[in-house]
Amino acid sequence: MGVPIDAAGHRVGRKPRGIHRQEIPDKKKYAFIYVNDDFGKGGFEKFNTKAQSLGMTLVAEEKYARGDLDFTSQLSRIRAANPNFLVEWSRYTEQALISKQKKQMGLNILHVAGDGTPKYLELAGDAAENVHYPTDYAIATASTPLGKDLVRKVKETYNRNADYVHAQAYDAVMATIEALKAAGVPDKVKFRDALKKVEFTGTRGVFKFDQKGDPTHSAGMIVVKDGKETDANER
Repeated sequence: MGVPIDAAGHRVGRKPRGIHRQEIPDKKKYAFIYVNDDFGKGGFEKFNTKAQSLGMTLVAEEKYARGDLDFTSQLSRIRAANPNFLVEWSRYTEQALISKQKKQMGLNILHVAGDGTPKYLELAGDAAENVHYPTDYAIATASTPLGKDLVRKVKETYNRNADYVHAQAYDAVMATIEALKAAGVPDKVKFRDALKKVEFTGTRGVFKFDQKGDPTHSAGMIVVKDGKETDANER
């Protein structure tokens, strides 16, 4: 099933703070590789709209079927197109394979990927170095008081690092609590109406719902350095 994509090519609910045209003025030509389903097509179409409005040019479009293992043909055609950077819209398994095969081929260009999960780092290993990707929540980009506190609480309670799943659950509970307070009584209609108007600073920034009922908040942008996630905006 496809995931809703916003005008910048990110999953609905994300307001990315990461790579912008102004930050990479010399990067005008890009290649795009994506999984050939609704998720991948949505990312490709929306990213193109935004990129071309910023004066960028698509020089190669490559796609693959979910579950594919060999991406060398696509990557060879991408290299021949001589792009300044590569954009990828994949899930973490294929993303890790593409990163590894790209490194094996010596295709050393800026790589902006789409799936910022801990599993990607685990599977890609050192091939993830210098890869950029948006993240719903990461320790490196946690900037709000609740976001930083979540890092501490998860470590103290479970002896593990907080990730996007913890942040999503925390914000969901916070939204529920705020809506219940606003409703005043245990009435489902009043609760529903109150939930639509909820707005608070959660673990990932200001959290609220848009007119379609989708949650909105800020997303971070990661760049992998020495095998670890770092905030791309602090480089």
